[in-house]
Amino acid sequence: MAGGKMSPRQKMINMMYLVLMALLALNVSAEILKSFYLFERSFNTAAMSIDSKSQGTIKALEKALGEKPEKTKPYMDRAKAAQKTTKEFVDYLDGITKKVEGWYDGRDPETGALVSPDQMEDHARFFTVDNNGANGKEFQAKINETREKLAGYLKPQVPGMAKDSTNIETLDLYKSALNASQLIAEDDKNGVSGVSWINENLEHNPAAGLMALIARIKNDARTMESDVLEKLAPAPSLYPSHVNGASRIVAQWADSQVFPAAMAFNFQPSGLADVFSGAPEAAVQAFVADRAAMRGGATRMSLG
Repeated sequence: MAGGKMSPRQKMINMMYLVLMALLALNVSAEILKSFYLFERSFNTAAMSIDSKSQGTIKALEKALGEKPEKTKPYMDRAKAAQKTTKEFVDYLDGITKKVEGWYDGRDPETGALVSPDQMEDHARFFTVDNNGANGKEFQAKINETREKLAGYLKPQVPGMAKDSTNIETLDLYKSALNASQLIAEDDKNGVSGVSWINENLEHNPAAGLMALIARIKNDARTMESDVLEKLAPAPSLYPSHVNGASRIVAQWADSQVFPAAMAFNFQPSGLADVFSGAPEAAVQAFVADRAAMRGGATRMSLG
């Protein structure tokens, strides 16, 4: 075919082939972008479980504070400071999220996904060009600073806080929190990728990928906070320390996969009829309104 003149039919076949390849490429791209959004949703769902665990730890500290105030107060002070650190960091990330949504036409009201998930020009410029790349450097620095600050609440002497009367005498808890944490943004020290953390994660990443990254980073911060609070709490953890990572993976899988599937199964017409059998109509309507408000723009659960 390379050496001779192609017939009109062959030209048409070749053209259709090119069109088909282009469509296949678009489909693959669309699936990848959809996967990014599914990851973002999964991280957001897991966040509720992490926050619930942290609130349980705080309640345990509050109970101990009522029983042994002098002994518990130093631990509570550290726990509250850790929560404040996480909140400030998450608020910063939420600000970045709002910028991204504004740059790329917001979110689809039905699915909740970005309207223009494949775009990257605006955020690439923001992180690497504006102010000589100061925004990207700030993003990376805040991740690492938050990691160090959260772990620092487990040091014998917390930087920036008055000396207290905890029984933390070594750096073991501090090192353990650092080793368990995924909250880190380091450049490739071995030079394998050939690009910096900022270029790889913030510049060469479509908008949907950036949103998933931000959701993951927020979860990493919340998870590290939960780990720190657990180490400060008076009661031993439900999970042995050597399986903390595995327990979190299982919890996230249960929250993002098992729970939606179970609810879709239980809330089939026959299941709903059994659940609400004999319930007043007002109660049913109130339940439906509450669930609708909770789910927001999330897609409907399905057994298919």
